[in-house]
Amino acid sequence: MNTPQISVIVPIYKVEKYLKECVDSILSQTYQNFELILVDDGSPDSCPAMCDEFAKQDSRVVVIHKENGGLSDARNAGLDIARGEYIGFVDSDDYIAPTMYEVLMKRIVSDKSDLAVCEYVRVYDSGEQLKNKQWHQKAHNKCYTSNEFIADLFIHNSGAYVVTVNKLYNREIFRTLRFPFGKQHEDEFIIHHVIAQCKKISYIEDELYYYRQREGSIMSRKFDVRKLDYGDALINRYHFTKRNKYEEWKNDTVCRLSSQLEKWNIYAKDNIEIRKKYNELRRKSLFLVFEKNSWSWYNRHGRLYMKFQLLMPKLADSTNKLYNKIRKR
Repeated sequence: MNTPQISVIVPIYKVEKYLKECVDSILSQTYQNFELILVDDGSPDSCPAMCDEFAKQDSRVVVIHKENGGLSDARNAGLDIARGEYIGFVDSDDYIAPTMYEVLMKRIVSDKSDLAVCEYVRVYDSGEQLKNKQWHQKAHNKCYTSNEFIADLFIHNSGAYVVTVNKLYNREIFRTLRFPFGKQHEDEFIIHHVIAQCKKISYIEDELYYYRQREGSIMSRKFDVRKLDYGDALINRYHFTKRNKYEEWKNDTVCRLSSQLEKWNIYAKDNIEIRKKYNELRRKSLFLVFEKNSWSWYNRHGRLYMKFQLLMPKLADSTNKLYNKIRKR
């Protein structure tokens, strides 16, 4: 059996309505030298049978049936058997443009890069499309060093640059790296490890990935305690950037984490489970108190309030209410 150049990994769970469109969009790629790894993550609907049928119809399709372990676990199962020199991920309710992997591969070869990134479009079941560039700064169609990518793109607009699925990776990136088991915001946990391993990163401004927005998907769920996994990811990133002396990236992470803690404090007041997780994150984030030059998003009062809230949250809330009341007089 010939070794495929690309391994495309698709984790599958309860998406029978969308699965055929997803798989068809991959199998009809203009770039043909790939294997498609369909990971049935214990899906209780017709998806397992659909996967087996796809494998019968096309020899490039490889199917894994496993017990349900979540998105990260399914992606990791695909990584464990992937044979391609490059790795791609597609979520099973999304679909891709016919030329996506051809375009990404051409740029990796011409730029001699380790990672290629394209833009994506948000797609709704109604047919409406919302282009990603409508809410973030447009990047340049060029090849970046990892430091340039961090400074010019990632720090200012993390959306397209954090998600896993709009990229083509050199498999060496995942030789030891895996997605965190049982976590939401799994992309946020690994992106800093991915970028740090890249000497060159190719950015393609074409919108080649179609990211479906649907009810019931992980990211469309109402706020619950699992959303706070993002805090753990940011704490992980802070220690990584501090250890590896990515100063500007560390400063950005301080601001993001502080901003999230401020927002989550509201939810923590009315939900015991969220409050318990929030307090755990707050204790893990006490290092923020000692950060002096990393608060570019905050004025002097904001910096003092956030540090006060980390140390004495109840007293900080009372003091802030009094401060705002006095200001309104």
